[in-house]
Amino acid sequence: MELILKIICCSGVFIGFYHFVLQREKMFRFNRFYLLATLILSFTIPFMELGIREASTPQLEKFIPNALNNEPVSVSTETFSAARTSNVFVRPATENAAAQTSSLPNFSWLEILMLTAILISMVFCFRFFVNLWKLNRLANKNEKVQKQGFTLVKISQNVSPFSFFHYLFASKQDVENEKIQSEIFYHEFAHIRQKHTWDVIFVEFLMIFFWFNPFLYIYRKSIRTNHEFLADEEVLNHHFDTTAYQHLLLEKIPVKPQTSLSSSFNYLVTKKRLIMMTKKTSKIRTMALKIFSIPLLVVVMLMFSEKVSAQIEPGKGVSKELFREYKKQVRKATVTVKDENGNKRKEIDTSKLDKKLMREVYAQMSPEQKMKVQPIPGQKPMVIAFNGEDFPVLNLDELKLDEITKLGLDAGDLGIKIAGNVISGLDLEELKNLNLEYFDSPEWEAKVAQIEKNAAEIEKYYDSPEWKKRIDTIEKNAEEIEQYYNSPEWKAQIEKIERNAREIEEYYNSPEWKEQTEKIEQNAREIERYYNSPEWKAQIEKIEKEAVEAEKRAKEAEKKAKKAEKNKA
Repeated sequence: MELILKIICCSGVFIGFYHFVLQREKMFRFNRFYLLATLILSFTIPFMELGIREASTPQLEKFIPNALNNEPVSVSTETFSAARTSNVFVRPATENAAAQTSSLPNFSWLEILMLTAILISMVFCFRFFVNLWKLNRLANKNEKVQKQGFTLVKISQNVSPFSFFHYLFASKQDVENEKIQSEIFYHEFAHIRQKHTWDVIFVEFLMIFFWFNPFLYIYRKSIRTNHEFLADEEVLNHHFDTTAYQHLLLEKIPVKPQTSLSSSFNYLVTKKRLIMMTKKTSKIRTMALKIFSIPLLVVVMLMFSEKVSAQIEPGKGVSKELFREYKKQVRKATVTVKDENGNKRKEIDTSKLDKKLMREVYAQMSPEQKMKVQPIPGQKPMVIAFNGEDFPVLNLDELKLDEITKLGLDAGDLGIKIAGNVISGLDLEELKNLNLEYFDSPEWEAKVAQIEKNAAEIEKYYDSPEWKKRIDTIEKNAEEIEQYYNSPEWKAQIEKIERNAREIEEYYNSPEWKEQTEKIEQNAREIERYYNSPEWKAQIEKIEKEAVEAEKRAKEAEKKAKKAEKNKA
């Protein structure tokens, strides 16, 4: 959940900067790169790790294997003189746990929420592939004409021209009657040549899995709008009249686009699109905004990436960053399994973890920190059966005096040495059939010798000059980074950026800019009103009527000419 929130926050910061700063300027190619790059970074920055990791010398008991495994083990007291009056044996705790587990399925609110999210994602996935299928069907069942750089598809529907990959779809009637202006063809060819469909497919694919991110919808609209800016710029670069092109856009407003995956000529005809055709941006301003994007990226990385610091102070708990990293690793390794009765339960898959480091970190946590996390499991829990009652313990070598007291055993003067730990306080009168032969066997002695050898090699490595030199280098690099971000130069650069941002904001809030915008809007309304006026429609009808009459006169003249030629012959 924390990662999802970070992804949403990252995308919000990036798209906010674009919405309030970059989209106002005529730098469409950089804006396309910015939108796609920051969208990718929004999903990668929360997984980045910044910081250093230090390790201390592992303790010997962390490497002691589970010699007992899951088999019952008996321990003898032949070396001690005592009465044998009861039985003690060890078996896996799963036998009791399975008997106490309810056979009824248990669904948590989190599982219900995840199921709902999956269903919604399936709806978005279905919509995505249906749109692909519709466009593919249009391309396959209609007449296609191969042109230079694209394929023209003539469809029977009355739609505004639109493009998808290398296909340019247009109404068959408009194409054959030559009613499609050259500007429209240049506009759609710009979409095809610049491969805008890939951007749209990428965003729509992300929508399937991250539909709950509200900023992703803003990204989708911004990318599509920027595509139109790029296509409009391409048209005007071919020396078409700007005013005539704006009038053509306004004429095509009522025609509905085909699908959300295609690039349509009349997509989002707003005042912003009309303004951008005549807007000018200085090279200095463009370069300043591009440079300003770099510190923004650094700030977002510092805010939302994972910061890892593994400096441990014994007895005082671990650092906040390391505590969060421990929780994160445990969460990643937690899997859902089914028991013998088919009931789901959570457990930690230790194969996905650095068990030695994780256990060491847990051992250094304060009691308050340990209450908030789950320890990394070692050997399977064991149950000591004594006088018909079961007493669970984690490891025999971790059995302490307080645990022994909880078992109901009398604290006496007995001391039994097991794997280097002495358990004191067992009453020999309460024990029977104890056997220590296994711990005197050559197999156990060989295992202990190997463990001690491994521990000595590890301790030697962490005391070596190479390791100390590596740690010194890491600390030195960390100090240099910290000094840089606390330097007057960095602070002055940040202040300059903030000052420029305030000046930009003041300019776009100034009366001059608002007056200019209102003037453009008024001109657009007048143009729209004129082309919707009865006078314009009457003029068009008059022109069409005159054209029909001229065509009739031409046909009559042609007939007379043929008749005169025939009479001569």
